[in-house]
Amino acid sequence: MVPDSGVSGERTTFLALLSFPPEDPRVAAPLGISAPPLAARLARELDMLIPSTTPASWRAHLGLGATGRGVRSLITSLERVRAAGQLRPSGTVGRVTAQHAERQALAYLVRGLAAAPEVQEYALATLGPLIEHDAAGGTGHSGDLLVVLRAYLDHPTNRSLAAQRARLSRSVFYQRLALIEELLDVDLSDGTTIATLAVALLARGEG
Repeated sequence: MVPDSGVSGERTTFLALLSFPPEDPRVAAPLGISAPPLAARLARELDMLIPSTTPASWRAHLGLGATGRGVRSLITSLERVRAAGQLRPSGTVGRVTAQHAERQALAYLVRGLAAAPEVQEYALATLGPLIEHDAAGGTGHSGDLLVVLRAYLDHPTNRSLAAQRARLSRSVFYQRLALIEELLDVDLSDGTTIATLAVALLARGEG
C-alpha cells in the first residue's frame, strides 16, 4: 500500500506479505482475467476504510508471487514479485493495481541480469536510434517512440488496442511503427525481433 506522505517527492510504503494455499481461488485468476478476485475484494475494503480526504494518488499494489514451499522458494517468489512490480500492472481495480509474477518470468530473468555492462550495452545498441530520436527536438521528433514500442510489444497481435494504450489514433500509431521499423531496420511482425526488443526494453527498466 502506497499512500502519499504529503511531502513533495516523498512517499511512504507499507508492505504486507500474505501466504495462500496452492490454487486458492482468491488469487488464481484465469489467463483472460488481469486482476484476481482478491484485488477486487481489497479495492472494496479500501473504499470503505480510507477517509474521503485521502489524496487521489494513494494506491495499493497486489503482487502475486510464484507458488513454492520453504524459505528458498519464498525468497525466489519475493524476488519475482519485486521484478514484476517494476512493470506496468497487469490489472487495476479501483485504487488497487495487480501483477502476476508468474506471468512475468522473462522480466524476472532479465532484471536479474540488467546490471551487467554487457546487457546494458546490448540494450543501448538495440534501442539506440529510438532513444536518440526521442531525445531530439524539432519537427518530426515526437519523443514517444519508446512509449509506442512498449504499447506494441504488450499487444503485438492487436494494433488497435496497442494504439489505445499509447493514447494515439490508429493512423498516427501506425506511422510511428513504420518509423520505428525504419530507424531500427527491422520487421515488427517478426517473432525474433519482438523478443529482441522486449528484452532490450526490460534491461533498460522500460518494459
